[in-house]
Amino acid sequence: MKLFKLVDEAASLLKQNRKQYEQAERSIVDFLVNLVENNENYIGNTSRVKTEDSLKSKIVRKKYYLDYQSSEDILNNLSDIVGVTLECRFKDDEVKLLNLIKEEFKEGEGDFFQAKKDPSMYLNLRMEQPQKQKNGFDDYRIDGYRYQNGKKINFELQIKSLINTFWSGIEHEVIYKNNNYLLFDSFLKEILHSIKSNLETIDYQLTKVYDQMTQIDSQAVGMDDKSFKSFLGKSINDLFSVKLKETIDIEANIKKISALLSQYIYIENFVRSDQPQIVMMSYFEKLNLLSHSEMDFTVPIKIKEEISNGNPFLEKFGEYCLSVMNVDFDWHVLFSMLFMLENDDVVITFNKFNNFIKEILFSPNWFKKQMEKCEANIDCQGIGDELYEIVADCLISQKTIRIIYEENLYDVMVIIREIIEKIVLSSENRQEDFDLAKNRHYALLKKKIKEVFNKDD
Repeated sequence: MKLFKLVDEAASLLKQNRKQYEQAERSIVDFLVNLVENNENYIGNTSRVKTEDSLKSKIVRKKYYLDYQSSEDILNNLSDIVGVTLECRFKDDEVKLLNLIKEEFKEGEGDFFQAKKDPSMYLNLRMEQPQKQKNGFDDYRIDGYRYQNGKKINFELQIKSLINTFWSGIEHEVIYKNNNYLLFDSFLKEILHSIKSNLETIDYQLTKVYDQMTQIDSQAVGMDDKSFKSFLGKSINDLFSVKLKETIDIEANIKKISALLSQYIYIENFVRSDQPQIVMMSYFEKLNLLSHSEMDFTVPIKIKEEISNGNPFLEKFGEYCLSVMNVDFDWHVLFSMLFMLENDDVVITFNKFNNFIKEILFSPNWFKKQMEKCEANIDCQGIGDELYEIVADCLISQKTIRIIYEENLYDVMVIIREIIEKIVLSSENRQEDFDLAKNRHYALLKKKIKEVFNKDD
């Protein structure tokens, strides 16, 4: 048959000219690598000249035997007789390398641009990028050609991240070369799409980790405590901002809520853990899982237990949180995010979070020592509970989630310490004088806390 004769002739011609193609391959690789090798996003390259078996399969699959009359025509019009892949770390780097290459080519009359430093090199830089593959995934593929000893040799340039290079290997070796008859084809396609989606999530996470590791300001190698907290806050913010937009179509600014939650996780679960590295990895996995989970921020949060543990701050602040978490949007988002991030029962998590706020404002060990100093001098019975109540009432009266933003908590904490130190100093006086001074200090405490939020407006 003419078909098989043409296929064999094309394969034979490819074999005869292989040395010339391999020489062109080296020239193309050297030129392209020279353009990108000094860029931090570039990490390596691969290249190949098409094999005879691959050429035969492509001629049959693409039906080139119907379009071309000779083996010469087939090889002259084959877009990827030489293939070159430039590799980079992450998906975001793919377009960076492409733009870097574009800068070294000048626009011509047609689709192909000529290299500024090598007039024998051409790339089709009018092709839409990234290219959409048949499987629905994106791919940076650019057609090009080079004149090698007066002969035009076509090549295909690909730019791939580590994850996409890995996926290409899966497609080629596991899927493309598998000729078995497969049942439930649509089901398998869904699984493959899920795998690719997971790989893209990994790419995103690795990008964030790499960005943190390469921060100029960082003295440490790798991810230390500080960078973990920053990474966690940004990841929480990025994740839930997208989910809020998806579920209720609202673009909300949750940066300060995310920062507070990262501080909470950092102190409660990371600092207090005997194995902080495991905690770090568990939250990476948790965020990855949540990114593929459906969320509904319109569902009310249900906490049936009443807040009653004997601490005036926790009782007042806890009751306030219960009263607003399904009424005020900001509070609802905060507690929805908190309960999604933590694995404990919602009541345990709720009480743990409220205690976290209390301990930021009233550093337990310091507060205890100050009360002991006061009691050593004079009758200070009940003063601790009074301070808890005053602070809780002042915060609640602001009727805003700003009361738990990190910078405001810090400012209130500084005020509390300042007033308590004044109270302890007053305890060295007579009881009558102390009682009068204490009331003045309480009034000053209320005034200063309110000023924090007046300033914050």
